[in-house]
Amino acid sequence: MKNNILVVSEGGEANLGDTAILYSIINLLKDKDITVDCWNYSKVYTIINKQLLTKKIKSGNHKNIKSSFEVLNLLKKLIPNKVKWYLKNFKKFDNIKNCHSAIIGGGQLINGGNFTYSLYYWSEYFQKNNIPYYIMHVGCGSNISKNDFIDIKWAFEKSSGVYVRDKDSQEKVKLLGYDSCKLIPDVAFSISDFVKLNINDNIISIFIASYNDVIINLSEIYFKNIEQYFDYIINLIPNIEKNITIRITYSDIEQDYIDAFNFFSYIRIKLNVHSKIIFSEVDSLNDMLKIIASSKIIISSRLHPLIIGKSYDKKLIPVIISTKLKSFENQLQNESIDKIKSDISDTYSGLFIEDKNKI
Repeated sequence: MKNNILVVSEGGEANLGDTAILYSIINLLKDKDITVDCWNYSKVYTIINKQLLTKKIKSGNHKNIKSSFEVLNLLKKLIPNKVKWYLKNFKKFDNIKNCHSAIIGGGQLINGGNFTYSLYYWSEYFQKNNIPYYIMHVGCGSNISKNDFIDIKWAFEKSSGVYVRDKDSQEKVKLLGYDSCKLIPDVAFSISDFVKLNINDNIISIFIASYNDVIINLSEIYFKNIEQYFDYIINLIPNIEKNITIRITYSDIEQDYIDAFNFFSYIRIKLNVHSKIIFSEVDSLNDMLKIIASSKIIISSRLHPLIIGKSYDKKLIPVIISTKLKSFENQLQNESIDKIKSDISDTYSGLFIEDKNKI
């Protein structure tokens, strides 16, 4: 009987980096003759594996619809968020198929709030059903309350293992009181093994993270305004050959589209060069992979375009504006991609082929 693994991830949403992680996990497991079912981590719905690569994701405004009943709104405010999450999602767990083991993770940041509620209830579900689960391919943030700390540590201790993506996250997890945390390279480093693309054009592709996200979540460099942020990126562009194209794009469809287009408008005015400057819209993982595979150089203030660029053997210029990007700098620039891929595959074989043989 084939081993069946349930993967709980944020893949399939607007952040194409998360989708790249999920797509790589699925294909890595399939290569080891393991069947995979996927569910969304925070919204608890099934993800159709076959649609991940080409699924079109539209950018749009998500508006909260407010109830006209003030009493109802007041009652909602009195209910703890953790309870709200449970009431909204608990019935959905009844639709999950049986599995031999599970992976929670892929793109998530260990943090307070919604992450914690999702982690707690997924872990509780696996515990009740005697399903061993691994927390994998996650980072660790700093916004963790005392209550979140208790729930996160409980989920870690009940798991079969916690595998984070970088040393900074490993140290933060240890500060949470969990000393057995291990490192695993981001599984998206393997994606070129599953999506074969041999396109080489004379293009510099620049992936823009939204200015708002940069100043709130990412940047450790002070930018007084968006123009300073844009200038910082422009200064990283190497000497431009006359026949090279500069392509502006993005990897988070929901958050980054507007500022990527703003950067496109800004750089066309700022740079007095003969180079062609184009803007490429992205609405699927496949779009992003083709953009990266066809590029000569990748410049990015998001991590996953760089990781995928490494997978496709591109020259990388990270926009180092966060601890996360800095912690990956050595791996991105110096480590062999073959060794990184081998480390990922060996970890998966050790965890899941061994489990399969016990069945």
